[in-house]
Amino acid sequence: MINIILFIIGVVCIIVTFILLIKEGYKETNMYQDILKKYEEIKLYNNNIINILDSLEEIADSLTENNKDDTKISIKDLEIKNNSNKHNTGNKSEFKKILNTELNSTLKNSKTCEKNNIKDKILELKKSGYDNSEIAKKLGRGKREIDIILKMKDD
Repeated sequence: MINIILFIIGVVCIIVTFILLIKEGYKETNMYQDILKKYEEIKLYNNNIINILDSLEEIADSLTENNKDDTKISIKDLEIKNNSNKHNTGNKSEFKKILNTELNSTLKNSKTCEKNNIKDKILELKKSGYDNSEIAKKLGRGKREIDIILKMKDD
């Protein structure tokens, strides 16, 4: 009689153990599926960030090209002024002075814009999490130059 009761208790314990194992298996499967979903979301987020950074680089490049185009336009304006001044004034030395001053101011403005663009790019890359050596490589500048610009900005 005791053997039968112990046998029944043993069978019940085995059945309960199997039921608990099956429930744990379902929980683990659900957790695994949640982890896979989160991984896919992270991958999608990473791809979106890469696309955004690429578009930012394209915008920065186009702005740099536009700045170069503006300088070319200014030089063409000077050439037009050159032609009109040749016809209006017979004094070549006066014309050369005017041309030199306008050309110098245009070049100074373009250099100032270029320096400001470089500073803005450096600050933007620093905010994005790049370190100084990566910024230097990306912009084709020296690491010391990047360090100095960032120190000047901090002060």
